Amino acid sequence: MMIFSFSYRSRLKAQAKRLAHGLMGAVLGMALLVGLTLSTPSLAGQHAPSGLAGDPGEVTATGSVATATVTTAKPLARVVLAVGDVRLLSASGKSSGKVTLQADLHPGDLLATGADGRFRLELPGEDLFHVGGSSLVAVESSAEGLTVNLQQGVMVAYRFPALEGRRNPGPIRTPQGRALFTSGKLAVMVDAPKRTTEVHLFDGQATWWTHDDREKRLYPKSALIVTPDSIHKATFSAKQEHRLSLKTSPETAGMTAALTAYDGGHIDQAKTLFTVVQRAFPYNALAAYYLGLIHLEHREIASAITQWRIYQEIDPVGAKKKEIDKHLTLLISQQIKKEIQEALANEEHLSQAPADPNTVAVPLFIHKGDEKFNILAKGITAMIIADLAKVPGVKVLERAKLQKLRDEIKLSQSGLVDHASSARVGRLLRAEKIVMGDYLVQ
Repeated sequence: MMIFSFSYRSRLKAQAKRLAHGLMGAVLGMALLVGLTLSTPSLAGQHAPSGLAGDPGEVTATGSVATATVTTAKPLARVVLAVGDVRLLSASGKSSGKVTLQADLHPGDLLATGADGRFRLELPGEDLFHVGGSSLVAVESSAEGLTVNLQQGVMVAYRFPALEGRRNPGPIRTPQGRALFTSGKLAVMVDAPKRTTEVHLFDGQATWWTHDDREKRLYPKSALIVTPDSIHKATFSAKQEHRLSLKTSPETAGMTAALTAYDGGHIDQAKTLFTVVQRAFPYNALAAYYLGLIHLEHREIASAITQWRIYQEIDPVGAKKKEIDKHLTLLISQQIKKEIQEALANEEHLSQAPADPNTVAVPLFIHKGDEKFNILAKGITAMIIADLAKVPGVKVLERAKLQKLRDEIKLSQSGLVDHASSARVGRLLRAEKIVMGDYLVQ
């Protein structure tokens, strides 16, 4: 454990305003010297959806009724949320069963939806596809990249600007041709019996190519109807975007199923559904709210705190109406008390255990002069904590936890500045480093 100790004396009261800045610079400088700053991870691969970067090996389709496993390469894509009638068809053409929530898509697999089915498909590189009812979709790997093949039905594609080093995304194929679509939002509707494809570009740029290499460029808020013999403009409607988004997104249907399970008392099922919705749609505020409630019912305080903080961040107005801040204050106090009591009970074991890497504790700075300047202590400490929290890879312990520990082990405020006492505090909190100090305004 490393302990950084600072002492600052100011003879001019006006200098007190500059006190914190000098201390913060010293703390951050020391942090860099001792290697607190970790190298920032490369963006390459950082945004790949979970489950798409595994090693080749034995893979089981998650959430599928099928129990058979398939030994194959890593999946091409992943269904992160499926609701209604969604079925995975194996490469052999035999039904592998209904996809209940999630599934991996391997070369040659097909996904088929019934009238009420819809799912969210993720490809590496943040490509997202929402597929609606009565649709048939496959993902193929070719020289052009990963290609999404819509053979029947409706799909809305979301593509984001390519990250540095990422290959261009593959085309979207239909029986009437293909769309080269690099970024934006695009809807494709295929009517197989009528042999027509309708394409709506809501945002971004795309080019349509027929099988005989006829080309038609699309611009934002434009639409095409493609048949085997012709390509012509279609009427674009702003209402169509909203209608197609609702028709293909599984978010609302997934939340409805989760809320129905919760209201029916099926808490474990609701927890699973809310969790899957949240993973697929991280900015769904209600999923975070109800997950917080469920964790609270299970006495999983730390998880409840995490979810309600997410809820506060996504929907501050809703959180204020539900008085989440008051609930969080109470829960955080309870959680800190529990953690401190557990730490004191296991002090002997903790003394032998390694500290959490790059964890820093910052006790309240102490003023050694006129009591009227004690008010600066919280501000100085808070600014140091705020600046340390900006250092990549550094975890700064909550000040409330330090205060609670001080109360529990009955350390005086000056006791926290003593190196032996600070070492004990750091050990109990599993902090790797302690930043402490005092100041004097004369």
